[in-house]
Amino acid sequence: MYTKITSARHGASAIDYVLQEQGHYKEKRNEYITGVNLMLSGDVSITEQMEQYWNKASEQNKTQVRRVVISFSEKEFDPENPESILRASELCRDGLAELYPDRQILICAQTDGRGGKLHIHGLVNNVSMTDSKGLGAGKTGFYYLKREMNKYMQEHGVELDRGESHGKMRETQTERVFKEAQLYSWKDDLLERIKEAKAASESYEQFIDELNNRDIEYDDSKKHNTFVLTDTERYVEDFGREPEKPFKSRGKTLDEEFTKEKLKEHFDAIQARIKAEAQAQQAAQMAVAPADEEPEMIEEPDYEPDEQETEYINMREARRAARLRDNRAEKQFDYTKPASEAEHSETDEAGKQQEADEIRNGLEQILNRNKNIAELMRRENEEKSKNKQDEDEYHV
Repeated sequence: MYTKITSARHGASAIDYVLQEQGHYKEKRNEYITGVNLMLSGDVSITEQMEQYWNKASEQNKTQVRRVVISFSEKEFDPENPESILRASELCRDGLAELYPDRQILICAQTDGRGGKLHIHGLVNNVSMTDSKGLGAGKTGFYYLKREMNKYMQEHGVELDRGESHGKMRETQTERVFKEAQLYSWKDDLLERIKEAKAASESYEQFIDELNNRDIEYDDSKKHNTFVLTDTERYVEDFGREPEKPFKSRGKTLDEEFTKEKLKEHFDAIQARIKAEAQAQQAAQMAVAPADEEPEMIEEPDYEPDEQETEYINMREARRAARLRDNRAEKQFDYTKPASEAEHSETDEAGKQQEADEIRNGLEQILNRNKNIAELMRRENEEKSKNKQDEDEYHV
């Protein structure tokens, strides 16, 4: 489980951001929305409900909302299971209500990140509903939130995923004292913001843009890359003054994974994977023909039968018509009264005579066709001989 807490001077913008309908990497932004001391439906908006307490705060209170983010791995809560999302949302709601009593809290469960993991946005009204005071520094620190929320989750049966260990950040004695006193540590804040920027990026160039969006100046022009955190608001809240030195650290000092070489290797691998997936998808689309594509029509060549073929076809049709006529005659004969032997004899003779006539006519047509073919061949041979003779005379 990963937790972080930041401050927001403009609460309305923070509320609009978590409630927007369009997600980052999926169509839906919020899977589940709940809250504490808030009406989630009705004519009065979330901003208007919190604004009435912002207006009662003193002028010295510049923070309107504390933004809490709690992210879970798939081992802790399944982002594809609605019941798992609901349970995580309710645990975060009840846990934050214990840590920050007498305050309005908006809870938004989302899975629209690039990795699709479940993360909870909790917007805690910095202004108390009873005395209009803001939260003290002791309850707005990163270590306070992390320690208390981890403890709350474990008490309610959640087995936390500690993840893989990376290179340990080197700490000064002063930083260790700040941790023990639960005071603001700029180096921890810088490290968490870099992790967020890395998780939200798919390329080295996008990573640099994400750093700028999180108030981090990045320089990789020298041998060692450096990160500078320009947001000093939390430091001023805890110590009452501006820092004497800039919040600057080398990537190697923060974590071995944040050196220039390691970062470029990381994003090169992501780009290679994206390219391979795109090529595989393109190959799959080319292998499958579109469903609405009509089959190619083969155009048949124009063809007209000559006179001999027409004659043969007509003779075939004539014989077919004769057979059909004989069949009808046989069917009619079956349904008539039995004929006498003389009538049978006459019928048989007539049928034989008709069949003989058809055969004779067919033979005559065949002979005529053969004669026509022979005549055509004779004419063709004469034409060839004549052309050959003309050609010989021309060459002579």
